Amino acid sequence: MQPPSKYILEGLLSALQAKQMSTGALAKLVGKSKKEIKAILSGQSPLNVDDLSAIGSALNLQDKDLQHFMKIPETDESTPQPSTETIIEFTEASSDDEWIPNPVGTHSMQVLKLGFALGCNLFFVANTADLHNSGIPESVLKQYGEKLPIRLDSDFFHHYKPEYFEDGLEIRLSFDAVYTCFFPWHVFEQISFFVADDKAQIEPPSKGPTLRIVD
Repeated sequence: MQPPSKYILEGLLSALQAKQMSTGALAKLVGKSKKEIKAILSGQSPLNVDDLSAIGSALNLQDKDLQHFMKIPETDESTPQPSTETIIEFTEASSDDEWIPNPVGTHSMQVLKLGFALGCNLFFVANTADLHNSGIPESVLKQYGEKLPIRLDSDFFHHYKPEYFEDGLEIRLSFDAVYTCFFPWHVFEQISFFVADDKAQIEPPSKGPTLRIVD
């Protein structure tokens, strides 16, 4: 049986993904580094009460939400069972984020979904030929010509509010103001990730006696 903290961490990750918030954005809200948040949510560092309270507050979680993350122990039929209605509702709310890569599916949609889910900074180049009714200001399209470069900072993913449709991506972008823009899938020509994985901690060599194999 998994320890209680395991279920809580899984619930926090689910809530983080449902809000399309990156670990970097969460780190800023709770006053920690991105590395510290990743260590906590991955189970490498212990989840203490203060951190749980701060993360729950940043994700707008209530006490009952945290209780729903816990696995309900098996009991006999005579024991009153708490309602699972809210648990089911929470699970369904985040089920749209579950997907499996499909080699013959729409590549641009799948790549962008992966980037947003991982919380990587994203960069893409879009062909502007079919963007004149996209919601992007004409002055911006004129400035960049045939190729429009867009960089998305992972700390602001939850502000972009990306929505995936069969024919394209709807996303909020800031130019001189905030615009709701629509990109048909076929206009994406390049999508890049900026990865920043933390270095593994290497234990210092022992200063005590060691064994050495010799011929």
